[in-house]
Amino acid sequence: MAHTDAELLAMWRDGRRIESIKIFRAERNASLMEAKAAMEHLDNGMPHQYPAMLEGVGAMTLRDHFAGLAMQGEIAGDIQSDLPKEENESWEDALARDMKRRAEWSYAMADAMLEARSK
Repeated sequence: MAHTDAELLAMWRDGRRIESIKIFRAERNASLMEAKAAMEHLDNGMPHQYPAMLEGVGAMTLRDHFAGLAMQGEIAGDIQSDLPKEENESWEDALARDMKRRAEWSYAMADAMLEARSK
């Protein structure tokens, strides 16, 4: 069973910081940086910088968050009924192909954002 934010925060404040970070990472699929930042935000009583990492959501990473933002910007007002279709392709198949392309682009953009963020 996953630990709650309150349980992890109690460990953190009890001096078991490394343990709380390790548990946070394992249970919420977070990077070391994300887990440490999450615990510091919880300790400071601040809204969490990575809301998806908080209790109840789980496996969303900062990369997923950035990709979601990129996808949102990419598709905002841009879904068209006249998608470029290949020969004998239905509109639904063209849309599925286009969404896959957009998803791949969104993660490429997220990777670029993380790389720029690390500099």
